[in-house]
Amino acid sequence: MAQLKSILFCIVCLFVGITAKGQTTPFKLYTIHDGLPQSQILTLFQDSRGYIWAGTYNGLACFNGVSFHTLTPKDSLPYSLINCIQEDTKGNIWFTASRWLCKYDGQRITYDSFNIRTPRGNFLIDKFDNFWTISADSVPYISHDGKTWQPYSAFPPSVKNLKWTSLVYKNADSTLFMQSEKGHLLYLRNKTWHFVRGGERVNLNSTYGFGFHSFDNIFCNGNNLYVWEQDTLRFLQTLRHTPMTFPVYSTQKRHLLYRTDCDITN
Repeated sequence: MAQLKSILFCIVCLFVGITAKGQTTPFKLYTIHDGLPQSQILTLFQDSRGYIWAGTYNGLACFNGVSFHTLTPKDSLPYSLINCIQEDTKGNIWFTASRWLCKYDGQRITYDSFNIRTPRGNFLIDKFDNFWTISADSVPYISHDGKTWQPYSAFPPSVKNLKWTSLVYKNADSTLFMQSEKGHLLYLRNKTWHFVRGGERVNLNSTYGFGFHSFDNIFCNGNNLYVWEQDTLRFLQTLRHTPMTFPVYSTQKRHLLYRTDCDITN
C-alpha cells in the first residue's frame, strides 16, 4: 500500500457570519493530465478576469475555467520554481522565480533580479502599482517599478523601530496590513496607519501563510477564519483542513476555494 502526495483544490462552503455544519462539499482534482506543468502547487492567485494562476516547481499555469495555459523555462522563464504571483493595474502578471521578479504581459516574459532576500519570494502590489515586501531580516521594502527597492519606515512613532514579519493587501478597499514581531497589527489606508481592533488575537506569521479574501473580507490564520468588518477583526469559524497557502477565492455561489496538502492512500 503506497501513499501518494497530491495537491487538492478544496472547496469549502462558507457563508459570512454563518457556521456551516454537517455539510459535505464536492471537489475536483486537477493533475498534470489536465495540463498542469507539475503536480506540486506552491502558490495560487486569482486575477482581475477571474482566472486562476498556479505556481509550481516546473513553471506557471493559468486556468481559465476550462483548460490550462502553461509557461515553463521553454517559454523564457529564468527559473522553473514559481513562489508568488501578483497582478498590476494594467493586467500584467508578476511573479517570483527564485531570485528573479518576472512580468508576463500576455505575450512575453521579462524579468529583473529580485535583490531583496525574502521568505518564499513573497511580495504584494497595491492599487497604485507600488510593490511591497518584507525581507528575511524583518525590514519592509517598497518599490515603485519592481526594480528599485528602498526600506519603508513611515510608521507611527510608537512602532517605528520594530521588526516586521507579515503583510497583506486587501483589494476590496485598498488596505495594506502589516504585523510586527511584537504582535502589533496595523493597516494603511489613505496614507495613514491605524491599529486593528481585535488584531492582537491573530498572528499573521503563520507557517501556512496568510491573506485576505478580497470579496468576503475573510482572513485566515492556521485553521481559523476571521472576518474583517467595520475596521475590526472577529473570529468566524475553524476549518477542518489547514490551507497551505492563502488567499482563498470565492465562487459565484459564495463557496471558498483554497489549497491543502493531503495524503491519498491506494
